[in-house]
Amino acid sequence: MKGQGLLVRAAVLACCGSILSCVGVQAEDVVTDYDLGTVVVTATKTEQTIANVPASVSVITSQDIADKNISSVQEALQFLPGIFIDQSAQGSLTMRGMSSTDILVLVDGVQQNNTYNGTVNFNMIPISNIERIEVLRGGASSLYGGHAVAGVINITTKGAPESGTSVVADVSYGSYNTWKKAVSVNSRLSDKWSLGVTYEKRSSDGYKGFYRSLAPKKGTASISADLPQLSNGTYIYGGRGEKEWEHENYGFKIGYNFDESKSLVYSYNRINSESSYSNPFTYVHDTKGNPVWSGNVQVGTNKIISLSPKNFLGYDNENKRDTHILTYRDTANDFLARASYTHDKVDGFTSPTVPSSYKNVDWTGAGDYSLHPGKKFTYEVEKTWRDIGKHTINAGASYHTEEMIQKRYNLSSWHNKNSIINQYAQDEGKISNLAVFVQDEYKFDDEWSLFVGARYDRYKKGDGTFWASGKNGYDTTFEGKTYNHISPKVLLEYKANESTNYYMSYGESFNPPPLVYIYRYGGSGMGNVIPNPGLDPETSKTWELGMKRQLTDRDSVDISLYNVKTKDKIEYTYFYLPGTSTTEYKQYINYGVEKRRGIELNYEHKFTDNLTSYVNYAWQSGKVSGPKLEDTNKSGYSNAVDYSVPKHIFHAGLAYDKEKWTGLLDMQYVSARQSSTAAAGEYGAYDGYFLVNTSVGYRVTPDFTVKFSIDNIFDREFYDNEATAGRTYTLSVRYEY
Repeated sequence: MKGQGLLVRAAVLACCGSILSCVGVQAEDVVTDYDLGTVVVTATKTEQTIANVPASVSVITSQDIADKNISSVQEALQFLPGIFIDQSAQGSLTMRGMSSTDILVLVDGVQQNNTYNGTVNFNMIPISNIERIEVLRGGASSLYGGHAVAGVINITTKGAPESGTSVVADVSYGSYNTWKKAVSVNSRLSDKWSLGVTYEKRSSDGYKGFYRSLAPKKGTASISADLPQLSNGTYIYGGRGEKEWEHENYGFKIGYNFDESKSLVYSYNRINSESSYSNPFTYVHDTKGNPVWSGNVQVGTNKIISLSPKNFLGYDNENKRDTHILTYRDTANDFLARASYTHDKVDGFTSPTVPSSYKNVDWTGAGDYSLHPGKKFTYEVEKTWRDIGKHTINAGASYHTEEMIQKRYNLSSWHNKNSIINQYAQDEGKISNLAVFVQDEYKFDDEWSLFVGARYDRYKKGDGTFWASGKNGYDTTFEGKTYNHISPKVLLEYKANESTNYYMSYGESFNPPPLVYIYRYGGSGMGNVIPNPGLDPETSKTWELGMKRQLTDRDSVDISLYNVKTKDKIEYTYFYLPGTSTTEYKQYINYGVEKRRGIELNYEHKFTDNLTSYVNYAWQSGKVSGPKLEDTNKSGYSNAVDYSVPKHIFHAGLAYDKEKWTGLLDMQYVSARQSSTAAAGEYGAYDGYFLVNTSVGYRVTPDFTVKFSIDNIFDREFYDNEATAGRTYTLSVRYEY
């Protein structure tokens, strides 16, 4: 056993030594004066300093949010290594090349991944009342269960101060009539009681980002137009117009302290979120200059396209979510108990049903309403036992249920979701998950530590049902299924000296499929998407190797290398009629293997007490493999490049803070997310881009600050599938007492 331990130590030192040689750092260098850093808990569920925690972790504080004039959670996160935010309207997030379905997002310990499809709408998380954001990169299912494949984003909201009252009021206005209005008040009412209330509203008129194009067919027409043509041969004929959005959030938090260590906190939060398109536009006009929305249009010799008003109109989206959280905490005994209930009361969209005879885009008549409310209940307990000899043990249990119901209605007025004529379809299903976990941190000595943990999940898909009216409708019930899965993790840490530590880990993850993939019938409007009650969870294996080094009292560097292999990937698949290319139905199925690997580097330097810099870089690679499936769109491929993963992500900047002035100069580069042979610089492309952003702030008084920001200073034009916003400006004022 002793010999095996020496071999392990030698292997770790050899691997990490090769990393250090890349950056010119020697392990025997000794630094005696450095900052131990911020305390974090997300990585191990025990308190560790960020400099010493054996994982790739970043922290964003409320002060960072204020100093950098950050207006949304996505904007805050995109400063960090390995995270990419797409630049389209209200863009989505990926971490280590994986989307939010593979990222567990928590707010005050409660999961934010949507019940319906497992994604996270970060726009629905208010930024103004955030105390801190901890980001753990790397598989964490041994502690957190499903979704924690790429990592965990753990957001903590503000609580009451130790005494008195704190007030923050924030108002900003920017390009495209974009507003943010927020206020939060947190008060220590007495030694026992505390109260906090918060309100935030963000809105924008949006910009023209979503265009429409059509492939030409043979023919002639009386109206002609000189339209932009894309590389795939299609012609852009107009678009949906500006995507307007509004996100409103309000809530309160009441706390009671039984004594110095025991507390009970109840919080309530309501989110109202809406988005829609307005001012559709067309590039086609008749001889009198009037806009043309329908009919055939000549675009070339013997080439026409056929316009339809419906294609210019978008959707009206709405979400209303209530979240209730009750948390009991005993810090003296390291015990936590939490119960939460999340209810998406309204989550859906309306769309127009425009008759073929209608020629304009002012249609306010019939439409369709797809509503998919959801419910989540979670109960969890957690306990830590410290200093049991050389052991620190953390254990817990949780029970979690989710319910999805999708209802579809015919509307008499598509902009009015209350104008229901009748319900014509419904599908529903439930899942439950019972889990227990344990983690043991064993310290061999002052240098070596071993973390060993595992989580057992008993995941059950409940019975699903579906019905639809009409002679071609369905009436179906399918049985559920139970899965038993263990997610282990082993992590070895070596602390070389007071300023350098290394870690190596292996873990497995278990990610159940979103309910929509299991239970939903898409109907004819979705091209006949049918449910798959036999859909299995995805399972992933993650290896990671990392190093953290405080080079001097002004310099620090973190490096991590990772490899993730996921089996039973869930893929959207077209099934054809035998021997044809005609789609019979579509379905989500378990198909193939996905591999993600990469390197992340983060370097920070402090020039003076007032001027600091940061540089982070991520190299990422995604590859997919799968067999050929007859009569489907899965033609078979081996280690095919997944171009949705940006290969290079680079971020660098300077931050200045002295007396009355603050300043930020930020630069970001993201490589193209498409093959080198794909067309670039046009609608539909996933262009690479380099952006420069800046902000400057002035403290009029210690409590009152004015800030001005410019994003995309050089007004770079590029496409992230949709068109992007170009240069934008924001002016904000902040009062903090």
